[in-house]
Amino acid sequence: MLFSMKSMYPEYLNDLSVIFCPSSPEDHSTLLQPGGDWVDEDGRVALDRLDGDPRNGLYDPGMGIRPADRSYAYIGWAVPDNAWLIPVVWGQGFFLGKYFNLVVQPWLTGNYDTVEQRNDQDFSFTHLGNAVIEPNTELTLYRLREGVERFMITDINNPGAANMAQSELPIMWDKIGTQVEMFNHIPGGANVLYMDGHVTFNRWIPNPDAPDDAGGTEQETFPVSLAWGILAELALSEQESL
Repeated sequence: MLFSMKSMYPEYLNDLSVIFCPSSPEDHSTLLQPGGDWVDEDGRVALDRLDGDPRNGLYDPGMGIRPADRSYAYIGWAVPDNAWLIPVVWGQGFFLGKYFNLVVQPWLTGNYDTVEQRNDQDFSFTHLGNAVIEPNTELTLYRLREGVERFMITDINNPGAANMAQSELPIMWDKIGTQVEMFNHIPGGANVLYMDGHVTFNRWIPNPDAPDDAGGTEQETFPVSLAWGILAELALSEQESL
C-alpha cells in the first residue's frame, strides 16, 4: 500500500525514483522505461497503473497489481499499537478483514469510486482479542490527517503528550517480511518515518518460536514487528495470485 500517486505526482513528488530504496534488492530499472509497468509506450507516466485505477481505461485488475510500494509501505491510517494486528488471520482484523472486504473487493470489480471514497475514511472493527486486547473490543483506525495524534493521547494533563504521540506514530517505512528477500536493509531492519518528521532505523529482532499468527508478540514495536512482517507477506502472496 502506498499513497495516491495522482495526488502526489508531479506537484509534490516530481521524481518517481524517490520511491525506490537505494538498498532495495529488486531491479527497478525497467519500471520507468517506455512500455514498463509504470510508463506507456510513448514514455508517459501511467499513474492509473500505479494507483490501480481502471476508470480511464488505461488499467484493469486483470493486468495484475503494479504497485508503487515496491520499496516502502504507507498504509494511510494511524496504527497506535502492534497488538492491534494480532492475531494475523485472513478474514480478521482491519487489513485482512475489514479493509479487504470494503476496499479490495470493490477494486477487484472495477468500482474505483467506492475504493477512493473508502480509502479516505476512518474504520472501526471488532478485534478477536489477544494478550493485550480483550476479545470483541471495538477499535477505530483513524485516517492520517493533521491532528490525528490527538486521538492517541492518553494523558490530557501532560502538556507534551501531543508531541510524544506524533513522534511515536509511524507514517511510512521500508518494506519488511519474515524472509530475507523482503528487506531493503540487511541485516534486518527498516527506516521508519514518524508523524513529527523524524526518521529512525528500527532493527528487526527474529522470533523463530512465535506462532504463524504472531501471537505472543504484542509487545513488539510496530511496524518493524513479526506481525507486520507476516501480514506484508500474506498481502504480497494475495497480490501475486490476482
